[in-house]
Amino acid sequence: PPLPVQTGSPGGGSQEVRPPPGAGTGGARTHWALGPEPRARGPLGWVLWTLSHASATRPRAGTDSSGFRLGNVVHAVQATQQSIHAADLVPRFCLTLANLNRVIYFICDTVLWVRSVGLASGVNKEKWQMWAARHYCCSVLLSLLRDLYEISLQMEQVAHDRAKREESSSQVPLGYSVADEETEWLQSFLLLLFRSLKKHPPLLLDTVKNVCDILNPLDQLGIYKSNPGLIGLGCLVSSIAGIITVAYPQMKLKTH
Repeated sequence: PPLPVQTGSPGGGSQEVRPPPGAGTGGARTHWALGPEPRARGPLGWVLWTLSHASATRPRAGTDSSGFRLGNVVHAVQATQQSIHAADLVPRFCLTLANLNRVIYFICDTVLWVRSVGLASGVNKEKWQMWAARHYCCSVLLSLLRDLYEISLQMEQVAHDRAKREESSSQVPLGYSVADEETEWLQSFLLLLFRSLKKHPPLLLDTVKNVCDILNPLDQLGIYKSNPGLIGLGCLVSSIAGIITVAYPQMKLKTH
């Protein structure tokens, strides 16, 4: 039965409000729970309401259009073949496993689609959805691991260039102490990270996209529960990042 929602009363207490009989389940009940009149919440409230509603009604694995399913599988297989030939060991390992997990994810998605059209009604929907979420999560985590490796290389290069520029003035500044080095370590690290990402925009874009992509599977698996509005915002940012890489191919992180 529909779950009651606690709402505040003028006297400071709370009262039970049950969804109307026609609210049903899924998107309709979500729309009722989030509120049918976002304009009364102000501009910021309207944005959060929209993102929450988009996240709550976002299609799960197996519910997308079947027209893109074969193309996704083929693209994932091609990406796996390309990543095998990467020169660097770490990107080759991370990207190959990430793309293999994507292939398995799309296979799970296909099985769920077959069930949704009634061709295999005996398929356990919840089990296959969890498998799809696990493999998608592993794919994004491995991509993030590759990003962290690339960031470390960029930071090492920036630090090396900075050391070369300071070779002529290598004397210790006045008032320098070990305590100063310890207190300024975090600031120096963040500055080095900023300069490294600023020097390599495709790496920054790919890292931001993967961080946004990881929110949804972590929430589905129950590993880290996020606010629906935050997940919706992550989906929006990830989509914008994907559009940028398509519109500007030079912004796509290359594999050497």
